[in-house]
Amino acid sequence: MKKENILKQIVLQEYGEKKHPKLTKNQFSLSSELYFEVERIYKELGGTQEEPPLTFGPWDISTPKFIIELDEENHFNRYRLKTLNSNIYQSIKGFPLEAYKQFCEQYESRCRKFGGYWKSDSSENLFMKSNDNGCLNGAGSSRWKQRA
Repeated sequence: MKKENILKQIVLQEYGEKKHPKLTKNQFSLSSELYFEVERIYKELGGTQEEPPLTFGPWDISTPKFIIELDEENHFNRYRLKTLNSNIYQSIKGFPLEAYKQFCEQYESRCRKFGGYWKSDSSENLFMKSNDNGCLNGAGSSRWKQRA
């Protein structure tokens, strides 16, 4: 059993499960400063849409009291590192920013190993068309960018 499934089983046994709906852009408000930073990073990653996609969910673990979204192997790569350099992360108290940056540099090879997720139709609609599998030069992986 995958470690995330074990964690989910433990958490749901203790707190119960509640399915929370996906959140859309209209359901939360970002200050214009935060929105422009999200937009800047999206464009820097090669985003092709007029506006960055702001949809959240479905969630990895969802209880009546809280939601947990897990970062797994496929989240630690050069594109996530770019997002971590955003000013947004500087203001999040308690977030292990330096450790996450280190994970991105240290574990990108695992991202390649575990990630049979190089591109998808939805990720290629949001970013430039991906290079061939495994080739990080040029456009790289649209799916990795979508996760970032």
